[in-house]
Amino acid sequence: MEKVFLKILLSLFLTFFFISAALGADVIIPKGALLKEIVWDSSLIKKRYNGHFRDLMNRPFDSLTFKIQSDLLAKELFTSGFFNSTVKNDIKVEGQDVIVKMTLDFKNRVNFEFRGNTIFSHQELRTKLTEKIKNEFGKADINSFTGFIQKVYEDAGFYNSKVTFYQQDGLDLDRNKINNYFFLIEEGKNSNFII
Repeated sequence: MEKVFLKILLSLFLTFFFISAALGADVIIPKGALLKEIVWDSSLIKKRYNGHFRDLMNRPFDSLTFKIQSDLLAKELFTSGFFNSTVKNDIKVEGQDVIVKMTLDFKNRVNFEFRGNTIFSHQELRTKLTEKIKNEFGKADINSFTGFIQKVYEDAGFYNSKVTFYQQDGLDLDRNKINNYFFLIEEGKNSNFII
């Protein structure tokens, strides 16, 4: 009888409160609490990224939906060349209001440019490199990229391709540090023979 009572009590507690485990937080959020505010590191970051969460504002807080939007933001940062960026959030509850402090740690942005490529487009080579980085969990070992691009050409039947690179650092339009890598490609000859 006592176990049944405890299960009912636990069930009532979980019905009234929602534990935000999907966000990795130990914050207890009252059922029906509204997402009232997202606090960003700067107004520039707020202007650029607040739109990801616009549809969630002033609605009952759903940790799974918020986590999905945070993951989409992280994916956008990765796609933009911020391979090692992190998206963190700190959740506070004030009465029935949920306030989230978002922290974006951009790290360095990476950009790839290609010269001498006619067989593969810029986008094809960039996509292959970003897939490689994604498969290696965001590690951008630039020295392995020349060999990787050569292998892409070899896999397509173009042997004896030569790839070199040089790096030029700067700032992007948002004043984030950017590492520009320029790959100079001498494409090999196609060795697919028809017999």
